[in-house]
Amino acid sequence: MSKFFIINTEAISEFLPVGISVSLSTTGVDLSSIENDDVLIGYNNRTQQFHCHYQAIKDDSGVKLVKQLDKKHSINIKDISNFPSTTLSSILSPMSICIINEALGVKLLKILYSENNYDCTKTFQQVIFGAPGTGKSYSINKTIGENVTVKVDSSDSKVPLPQVGGDKYIIPDKMVFRTTFHPEYDYAQFVGCYKPIVADEDGKDVTYQFVPQVFTDAYVEAWNNPNKPVFLVIEEINRGNCAQIFGDIFQLLDRNKDGESEYSIQPDKDLQKYLSKKLEINDSNVDESIRNGEALLLPKNFNILATMNTSDQSLYPMDSAFKRRWDWKYTPTITDDKYGKSKNFKIYLGDNAKSDCCNWIDFIKAVNQRIKDATKSEDKQLGEYFIKHDVYIDEFISKVMFYLWTDVCKENYSTKDNFFRTAKDKNDRDKNEEFTFNELVSEIKKDGSTTITILKAERLQQFMNYLDVKIEKITPEP
Repeated sequence: MSKFFIINTEAISEFLPVGISVSLSTTGVDLSSIENDDVLIGYNNRTQQFHCHYQAIKDDSGVKLVKQLDKKHSINIKDISNFPSTTLSSILSPMSICIINEALGVKLLKILYSENNYDCTKTFQQVIFGAPGTGKSYSINKTIGENVTVKVDSSDSKVPLPQVGGDKYIIPDKMVFRTTFHPEYDYAQFVGCYKPIVADEDGKDVTYQFVPQVFTDAYVEAWNNPNKPVFLVIEEINRGNCAQIFGDIFQLLDRNKDGESEYSIQPDKDLQKYLSKKLEINDSNVDESIRNGEALLLPKNFNILATMNTSDQSLYPMDSAFKRRWDWKYTPTITDDKYGKSKNFKIYLGDNAKSDCCNWIDFIKAVNQRIKDATKSEDKQLGEYFIKHDVYIDEFISKVMFYLWTDVCKENYSTKDNFFRTAKDKNDRDKNEEFTFNELVSEIKKDGSTTITILKAERLQQFMNYLDVKIEKITPEP
């Protein structure tokens, strides 16, 4: 006979589609009491409502839950004998499960919803940098996916899910906080500030209160949940004025060997007042000034990951003192010949799949060497994911060719370093002609007083000839 369990699904219920299974990994807990076809009733601790049920599937790899659509097994608390309903909210946390037994009452089992146990022994404070399209954001998502996510088996589902390294993950709520720096970004947008708040519909009652931003939200979450990693993700960190944005928080980036800030700082009165209300730190070993918000200090589970595009001309260069507080990870343009799906991307020199085409990897290998020769640098090279699918002629021109012209070739026009050139004969590339982006788009070339029309496809084919990129000829159907 199937047994009934209650499981708090607050962390996964709103993300998990019907029919998807979730693997349960235990932390030294005996799950022998859970058998195949046992029923786990989904309970949301936030709404305090039962909402769905899961079927347990047990095999050699452990226990999996499969979300079901109907509620034929749904039960109410009042129907369970000796169930201490008044304590339900207090004993059910997002990472716990309760087993219902009339004789034993409620037994709490600690379980993580992840194939990877949460690891708070590592602290990430890292900038991932590289040329455009090298997978910097992907690298960040993979790091997060390996530390905080729910891995799901979605082979039987048509529901799209985010993928990391070939696996599909669901990132639980309030573990990842994201922001993007830009030239107008400042400390108030990063940390928070006092803002006017309209208290009524008429707009007559206006009050001022501290409105937290992404750093403060992540800071509070990390201190209130010391056993789970929290990630602050900063995209395009070099596009903002880091000295202005971080302000005195800069001092907190100096971490000790345990991952905590080496030195604390004193927040302003507004932030201190807000933190005193939001921080719920129960660890008596934490200094009282931290617990009441009078001092700021990053805990070891507060991780910061940032991306930096090396092709961007930073408006505000980072100083060496700021740089040395980060670990730096370079993402190369091409690592080896074992590419992912990008190895099959095609550049169609027309507006449909029946056009002549080139292989994307062959193209970026050739053009990256030209970029390196022209700029004496790898910063402006193309990563293999600069495009993410097959491209036709107009998209290729507007995205790839425009980038090559504006960032590399325009400044080198009329010099030997300009590779915006065409060669009619691939075997005689010394006989080449320069062209501009405007000439490519307009399909017009001036030859003295004569105007010559050159099709975009023809010019691109001659461009590929100059780069010595193989063109795959498509034979028209009879």
